[in-house]
Amino acid sequence: MRFLTALVLVVCALGSTPAHSNTVIQKRIAEDNPCRGLKFDAGLFSIGIDRLQSVSVEGAAVLLTGDVVDATFTGRLACETSSAAFVRADASVRISAAATMHLDTCDVPTVSVTLSDFGGSKAGVLRAFSADIEEAVKAEIVEGLHEACVAFNID
Repeated sequence: MRFLTALVLVVCALGSTPAHSNTVIQKRIAEDNPCRGLKFDAGLFSIGIDRLQSVSVEGAAVLLTGDVVDATFTGRLACETSSAAFVRADASVRISAAATMHLDTCDVPTVSVTLSDFGGSKAGVLRAFSADIEEAVKAEIVEGLHEACVAFNID
């Protein structure tokens, strides 16, 4: 059971406001601050939209069939600049993800990530780079699931 809890946390780590978090998963995501490091080039300077504004987990499911785990996640993430920022900005996105992992080999043969419903003052930037962001999130999911599986399989 500890593994399934870790798996749900890894899948949900895609993307979470401490003040607005009301579920265990949302609180865990908020602690990880998936907005950390999010920056946009504004010409002569960068705008850090690295403060978590809100998270909403619409649904997460884990299905175990033999040694194969299928996990899905749908939620919304909003990030913003700090209130003291010279230039204020925000961005939000809906995230849907699905992954399949084999517990016996820790192989993750399929991962899909879709970003949609872009919002905020930097919505256009998110939309323009959505394919790159989706690929980065996929790589993080594969790494996280593999690490959780290896930890689970240690005797």
